[in-house]
Amino acid sequence: MRSTLYLLEDNPDDALLLGRFIDYHARAARACDINTIKENIRDWIPPAWLPEVGASGMTILPGSRYEKKQDLGFSTLWTARANVPRSLCDQFDRDPDEFCKKILCGDVRVDHTTFPSFVYADGPYSEDNQAQGLFRGEPLTNAYCGVFQGATAARGPPGSNGSGRGSISRIYGISSVRPESIAYIACIVRYVLSNSPIWEPNNGAFKGEEFYKRILKVFQNETFAKETLAFWDWYVYGSPLLMPAPTTATAGAQDQADVILQQLAQASTSTS
Repeated sequence: MRSTLYLLEDNPDDALLLGRFIDYHARAARACDINTIKENIRDWIPPAWLPEVGASGMTILPGSRYEKKQDLGFSTLWTARANVPRSLCDQFDRDPDEFCKKILCGDVRVDHTTFPSFVYADGPYSEDNQAQGLFRGEPLTNAYCGVFQGATAARGPPGSNGSGRGSISRIYGISSVRPESIAYIACIVRYVLSNSPIWEPNNGAFKGEEFYKRILKVFQNETFAKETLAFWDWYVYGSPLLMPAPTTATAGAQDQADVILQQLAQASTSTS
């Protein structure tokens, strides 16, 4: 396509027509991806056991498929826990109803500068190593597999191919994962879990474009990018996983993406 774009320099009407064509099909593809994730997200989010709630603990399960979209977000516990920043998830787990009230009334701010729990793998969270488990969360990896490999692939072992019609990966010959596609799927999952009734990248203080940019910002660290993408290529396409576990890290700043980059840089310095 690059070799033919110069032909449009003297034909602005044709360039406009091409732009409209690309925009139309991009919107259609996004709508299809949103629908895939909407239909399956309840199967892709695992139950959460909260032992500190009440006298006997509490289990948060994904809700009914008949829930109204505008009742999701921080008005429903299963979507709230997925969207709450991982740095605040332990506080949420001690009293989820009260924590949701604080978010809804503005006492706790949730925006695009902190990464939501659904992008993290299950396990302990450390303020001193915020890159640990980042972009390996089960809802995120399952959603990616569902969109690129087919919904049935998300329920299979790593590297599974979906059944039915040809998947996006098969049709277009995709065999590796890019940071941009991870960020794209993360934005769609965040929308599906929100209370926005129609596609809207922004949700209150949360700005979708900035969220997308912050995901890509973390991938600027070469070691993190190499290790994380190796994991994704193994998980989605079954490529050999030869990389070690994610690098450890140290100190920070306000924006979580910046904190993670600083921690990763410090870790690289200490191991060199």
